[in-house]
Amino acid sequence: MDVSNSITLALSIVALIVSAFLAVRQNSLQRLTNNAPALVDLLSQFRSSAIHEGFDFVCGELGSYDESKGLTGLPPEVRYKVYDVCYFLQQFACMMIFDLVEERAFTALLRARTVAVWAAVGPFIRAERVINPSTGPEFMTALEAFAAKAASLSPAEGRKILDEWMARGIPPFPRWPVRIGRKNGWASVDRSGAAPDALPSATEPPAPAGR
Repeated sequence: MDVSNSITLALSIVALIVSAFLAVRQNSLQRLTNNAPALVDLLSQFRSSAIHEGFDFVCGELGSYDESKGLTGLPPEVRYKVYDVCYFLQQFACMMIFDLVEERAFTALLRARTVAVWAAVGPFIRAERVINPSTGPEFMTALEAFAAKAASLSPAEGRKILDEWMARGIPPFPRWPVRIGRKNGWASVDRSGAAPDALPSATEPPAPAGR
């Protein structure tokens, strides 16, 4: 193989690698763009008082009801409150199943709540699968799997994820020159967000301009 053929082959390999990288990157960005609204909506729900009231009820008061009657045996106002909490968490589980959100980070974020919720609702859901055949054995299985994964993640792992994010620091403010027109030419001005090296004193008058 002569030198020209070797160079051509090398360039072809580089072009293929670059093309593959750009395709993967584009696909990742496209997926993020398509699913960002849904993710923002879920996080907005997480801020609502109704969701937190539901969490408090499920984890603190649901145990006073008869779990053997399943969810359909609960009073309607209680049942729908439980559904709100369960389906809220199951939405995150479904987004993880389809690789729409970063599983490790969101499992750490929701670990304690998911484990606590499933401990409270699990007996009701398992009874519901038997009592109400219309739900099917798949009823809330995504939430159950999410809770199992969350239970396997230690609090230290969640802290590790936060430490990794903090270690990245804050990206530097971009710097770009701006050209300002003058009568006798152009001047380049730094428009970065960084503070200047030295600021004029507020108490000292500026030096007189030379003649």
